Amino acid sequence: MKLHNTEYRIQNTEYNHSRSARKGFTLMELLIVVGITTILAGVGVSSYITQQRVKLLNTTAQEIVGYLRYAQQKSIAQEEGSQWGVHFENPADGRDFYALYTGATYTTPVETKYLPTGIVFQTPSSGNSIDMSYEKLTGLLSGSSYKQIILQNTIGLTKNVLTCQQGLISQGQDISICSAVVDDTPPVISNVIASNVSYGSYVDSPFDLSADISEEQGGLLSCEYTINDGTDWYLATIEGFGPSYTCIKTGITSADGTSLTLNMRATSGGGTGTGTPITRTVDAIGPTCSDNWTDNWTANSPVNITITSNDAKSGVASTKYCVDTSDSCYPSTSGTSVSVSCASGSTCTQYARYAAWDNVNNVSSVYSKRVRQDKQAPTDGTLTAEPGNAQVSISWTVASDSGSGLATSDTYKLVFSTSSSPTINCTSDTQIYTGTSTSYLHSGLTNDITYYYRVCAKDAVNNMSTGSTASSTPHLLANGELCSLGSDCASGYCYVDEDGDRYAPASGTKRCQPLSQLSGVDCCDSDSRAYPGESTYYTSTNNCGSWDYDCSGTTNKSDDCNTRSTTLSSPNSCYRYVTCTGSFTGYVGCTYNTGTTSCGNSHWYETCNSFTCYGYNVDNECVAGTPTVYTSSTVTKVCSCK
Repeated sequence: MKLHNTEYRIQNTEYNHSRSARKGFTLMELLIVVGITTILAGVGVSSYITQQRVKLLNTTAQEIVGYLRYAQQKSIAQEEGSQWGVHFENPADGRDFYALYTGATYTTPVETKYLPTGIVFQTPSSGNSIDMSYEKLTGLLSGSSYKQIILQNTIGLTKNVLTCQQGLISQGQDISICSAVVDDTPPVISNVIASNVSYGSYVDSPFDLSADISEEQGGLLSCEYTINDGTDWYLATIEGFGPSYTCIKTGITSADGTSLTLNMRATSGGGTGTGTPITRTVDAIGPTCSDNWTDNWTANSPVNITITSNDAKSGVASTKYCVDTSDSCYPSTSGTSVSVSCASGSTCTQYARYAAWDNVNNVSSVYSKRVRQDKQAPTDGTLTAEPGNAQVSISWTVASDSGSGLATSDTYKLVFSTSSSPTINCTSDTQIYTGTSTSYLHSGLTNDITYYYRVCAKDAVNNMSTGSTASSTPHLLANGELCSLGSDCASGYCYVDEDGDRYAPASGTKRCQPLSQLSGVDCCDSDSRAYPGESTYYTSTNNCGSWDYDCSGTTNKSDDCNTRSTTLSSPNSCYRYVTCTGSFTGYVGCTYNTGTTSCGNSHWYETCNSFTCYGYNVDNECVAGTPTVYTSSTVTKVCSCK
């Protein structure tokens, strides 16, 4: 047992050591604590403020009760030989107050007290006052069966202070405590009203129902409401201290279009009184809206959009709109006409957003209509004019447009003048072309006269670009000048030939040439050694990096021979390039001379034997010539061609 206890103590010591080694909290733990503390603080502060307001209301009522009892005691004691009272006033301007006075009526205050900030009189109402004075000796209330004032705080809570004719002073009590007569008259119900928003015979959903209740002797027991003309009654809430009460039911819901017969009733010791029913139709659906704008690119600015709003029940109360570029604003400007503008030289995409409210405050969906305005002309390409014999070949690069895009027909307009550069936008001068092409041959011209050209581009909404310009003077062209046709050239020959071999490649820039073109397609127009039918062999590739000199599409020259080797009794001899690496074992005593094979490559040639060298045959294969059988039994030759 001792050993077991010892082990336990050791383990416990280690555990405590581990705990003591942890000196603080992690960041996550601290953040969680701060978050919880913040939430609790917010809830606590709100709750504390509410409690303080309730406490202030109760404290003020208690102080007034004490002040009334103070005045009552002075009357009973006949201090200064007079009765005493308290005057309560709710001035139209200034702070509400109550004041101690002597005499049957209030004239001059003996002492004045102001209600604390956050407390006002609900009764008496603004601009009115109430006096509570007490009879000498008895302390009974003068001139009435009861009198009361009602206090209200900033969150709408109320508290009454009541004096009964028999001298009872209390707070938070119904006036029924002052009645010494049996109540035999039911309450009177008036002003049955449906709200939150009511318009004509329509009401929103959910809505509130309220009615005024008059019960002169107080003691109202309950109030109820109906939505089906009294078939069913449901409990509502009583507010007030009597003799005037309010019966209230909030949050009544019903389906759109439902016709309701609404009423309220109340019960006291004198019976049940019922109000006059009202009929309302529920309007729970917002208006619908439309507009007259079709979403297409336009060059107009401003664009005027007319909004049409409709509501089948309570009717449209207002229509509002907003305009933005992100399609996210909420309508706030009243009106049914929206103007959307775009600055000159700009392209604009904006959104007209709108909604409508009906007379019971239902709101429609927010509608959105895109407005795209193009006030920017296309960007011109580059215009080129190449002269010829009595003609000019005109071409231009494609224009661009960042708004509505280029027009799909009559995209380009080409005009010319012989006096000066045509006016911008191609609005005047002589039109010679309109269409979608990017080239035009202007023929039938007079040589040695300068022609001025401008080509303009049109976008989808008819904005016309400034235009690109060029000029050219038609004439007979000298050799080397750019041309389109042979008739443009003084020589009469116009074709592509950069290397002067009179063969033209498949494509390229035409120029005037001194001699006629030969038949065949040049496969390397930068090397005059390469042309159709060429038969000379060369030791390197042509200027195009190819061994195809005769433009046959196949390689007829090669810088690579297959490895060749000869051994005893081999019928082959061989050569190797001077620059090659590899082995060559020759016959003892033989001499070697250099020569040139028909392949066109340098090689070693063994003169002591009648060996022939390798060359190309008609199939472009590197093969031996007429071989001689090697008969020496002591010689092995190995050579490589690379």
